[in-house]
Amino acid sequence: RPGFRAVSGRHLRKIAHTDNKQDLLILEPARRHVFAGSEGEYTRMWKTLLHSIREYKKSSILAPIYVSAEVVIECIIPFITALLVNQIKAGCSLGVVMRYGLVLLVMASLSLNFGRLSGKAAATAASGFSRNLRRDLFSSIQSFSFENIDRFSSSSLVTRLTTDVSNVQNA
Repeated sequence: RPGFRAVSGRHLRKIAHTDNKQDLLILEPARRHVFAGSEGEYTRMWKTLLHSIREYKKSSILAPIYVSAEVVIECIIPFITALLVNQIKAGCSLGVVMRYGLVLLVMASLSLNFGRLSGKAAATAASGFSRNLRRDLFSSIQSFSFENIDRFSSSSLVTRLTTDVSNVQNA
């Protein structure tokens, strides 16, 4: 009957009726990240995950700001180099070349420091988020009833606490 059926992780099988009432098989690429739920469930999932940031909000906000500053400086450096080349072609003095060199040296060191700060802030935020997420998951598992604990295998719960949270941390 018409509709979509899963064939593998890479394609969906679409069954459609043609004019002569024969089934037509069409393979279409599947969307990679499809959340099978309502908009409310998606929002609730994000709220739950964002709740685990807690005391690492500062690092979570500073990391993209530092990366942005590093990128901006890295994009400005070639323009200053081009200005230096134009000044040299026009026949400037050694003082002008030294001034441009000093500006480029300061910008390169600023870029390096912003990169260092962004790496440190991102690592702090990621490890703190995963620590809080593991703690929240553990607390949630501890509140399970005996019926729920029997339904989930202990290996599955340990996997959720270790591997899955590590994958989120590394993402």
